Amino acid sequence: MKNLIIIFILFTTTLFGREFSERQNRGTIEYTKLDENSGMVVGIENPDIIWAINDGSANEIYGFGKNGKSKTILNFKKSLLQDNSDVEDIGIIILNNTVYLVLSDIGDNDGNRSSCFLYFVPEPKSTFLSREVEIKSNDILIIEFQYEDGPRDAECFFVDPDGNNLLVVTKREKNARLYNVPLNFNGQSMIAEFILDFPFGNNSDEGYTGVTAGDISKDGNKILIKDYNNLWYFERLDKEHLTNTFSRDPVRIDTYIYSLNDEPQGEAICWDNDNHGFFTASEEKIISGFDASLFYFEEVKSSVKKKVTDISLIGNLLYNNSVVRIKLELYNYIGQKIYSTSLEPFNSFDISPYSNQAHYLLLDNYKSIIKLR
Repeated sequence: MKNLIIIFILFTTTLFGREFSERQNRGTIEYTKLDENSGMVVGIENPDIIWAINDGSANEIYGFGKNGKSKTILNFKKSLLQDNSDVEDIGIIILNNTVYLVLSDIGDNDGNRSSCFLYFVPEPKSTFLSREVEIKSNDILIIEFQYEDGPRDAECFFVDPDGNNLLVVTKREKNARLYNVPLNFNGQSMIAEFILDFPFGNNSDEGYTGVTAGDISKDGNKILIKDYNNLWYFERLDKEHLTNTFSRDPVRIDTYIYSLNDEPQGEAICWDNDNHGFFTASEEKIISGFDASLFYFEEVKSSVKKKVTDISLIGNLLYNNSVVRIKLELYNYIGQKIYSTSLEPFNSFDISPYSNQAHYLLLDNYKSIIKLR
């Protein structure tokens, strides 16, 4: 925490909180064959296209607009896939100035696969798009990998753009597990390294809540991980390593609510290019005659801006120089309260015990906020 020194100075600060709108229906996804939509990502070469894949042996990548209207389909030879392949999610990466869509063959319902695979399919430039595009096998890169501690079932994959880390989140455990797959095309099988456990996962008390999807924003600062009932949000600070980001408690996006009518089996999610909203969609096979729609959740920034005086912050000591008791509250960087107390007139409060977590100090009497770091 910075050693701020504020003595009888009038100042203003602003705090922004992360909130998202309720579902906005952008339109029905037109592809009838995309009936098990298991992963989506917004293109880089084609920023107006959302790329999606079917669950299972997916050798087709469906491209549709942000209104669900069909655009193009990318095809490659199915023989590239393994006999027991179970493609579950799609990410995006830039390697040597080429943009690749990364298909993650990570599903393992029986927990007995000896290897999983990542397929790097070049994203065509917009000038070369047609209703169907055949991708040459020689242009597709492949990584084979194994988990360091045995087979795992997973449906969530994304690429951290800050370092091109290939990240997998598992599905079956009570605490979902994060793994990092080495980015190496030497033809050998890589070992996916266990990184950490998440505080959420498959909790039988709430029904089945295994992780089904996730994505990271194009700027690398916002991460979403979802199951059928919950959507968890993390925010990266100052280009920190994602291990630090994921070590903090996530925030549940309250506006994401399970809907049997709208999203009965939601297994696909992706950030929009501007990093200020995200899309979701459901599989269709779960309900006969159901046509999946594309939904958008828009980020809403709420701000508080107030003036405050009669308060001094010297080092980690906050002084109440007024003649009234002040109620103060400490919040972390995403607006969760971590401590509250009252400060009597002409007394001080030591912030040191909370310095690793506290980012904002709310002075309730003044309805004002001090940014601590």
